[in-house]
Order: sequence, then C-alpha cells, then structure tokens
Amino acid sequence: MPKQTSIKQIPFRSTVLPQKVVRELVGYVDPRPMYADAYDWVDNVPFMATLTFAGFERGHSAAHAIFLSDSKPGSSELIPVVWQFQVFLTDLADMIRSDLWSQGKITGTFIGCKHGSNYGIMLHSSV
Repeated sequence: MPKQTSIKQIPFRSTVLPQKVVRELVGYVDPRPMYADAYDWVDNVPFMATLTFAGFERGHSAAHAIFLSDSKPGSSELIPVVWQFQVFLTDLADMIRSDLWSQGKITGTFIGCKHGSNYGIMLHSSV
C-alpha cells in the first residue's frame, strides 16, 4: 500500500551553473518575510524516478541522506537538470528494506514528506 502524506506542496530552489541547473528540494523553509519569494513551491504528487545515493549530510536539526536524479518525469528543460532530494533516516530505513536497490540506485515512486519543520521525500510505492 502506498504511503500517504498530508502536505500539498514542497519547496525547491534552483541554482544555475554553466552546464546545468541544480533543482534542490529545500529541507527547511525560513519563515521570515524576507525569504517569502525564495522558494518555488511545487505540487506534491508522486513521481517515478531512479535516484542515486550521494551520501549523508547533517542539517541544523537532523541528519539525512542525499539522492540525485538526472531527470524528473514531466520535466522538459532545455539544459541538463540535476534534481537533489533529502531523505530522512527513518524513511531511508524503509528504502533500504525494499528490494529496489541496484548498484547504489533505487527505482520507485516517491513523494514529498515533512517531519517537524523539515521537508524531504520518501518511498511512496515500488515500480
């Protein structure tokens, strides 16, 4: 059964580099008014992807895993886009228990989630 989430939108920000664009899921949204326009809010719908494990990072309040994808279904950008997602360690445990891994990559359907004040993605269902 697919996991459910009640959040309607998830925040992204883009960084334009000479040869590519990095679209990063923002882990923490600063609530101060001066940052109100700093995020691109995207509808939180399940998406299929193959994600590559890139390592771990430590945020202000929690550690998380980082996954990268070179494409996100529905995207039609003219230059290469690298998508970067955070996965909470509790959600990573569910991903590790799945049979979806192959050579450091996982293929499945993912959806945005929120733990406390932080955003990430989790495995919604297997492909």
